Amino acid sequence: MPTGSDANLVEIFSSVQGEGTHVGATTLFIRFGGCDLRCRWCDSPNTWKPASECRVETGRGGGKFQRRPNPLSLASIVEAAEALDLAAHEFVSLTGGEPLLQP
Repeated sequence: MPTGSDANLVEIFSSVQGEGTHVGATTLFIRFGGCDLRCRWCDSPNTWKPASECRVETGRGGGKFQRRPNPLSLASIVEAAEALDLAAHEFVSLTGGEPLLQP
């Protein structure tokens, strides 16, 4: 598991919210790796184990990704979010895996 301000991530990408009351809202997704809950309704069981690499979208809406080794520093996560034009998003979704397992 990561230490300090490092986090294990599966991916960082820009999209639109696909469920709930904010369907269609521009959203920056930060998907964590590692989960100990095993919810039966989970739609992302591939996030249950920590990932060795993280996919980071290289341009907002471009669908192109680069791979980075885990864990990622908080500074790297912020840099990736800003490269995807963080301010243009209505929401940031911290999703998982289980985000509360991260420092």
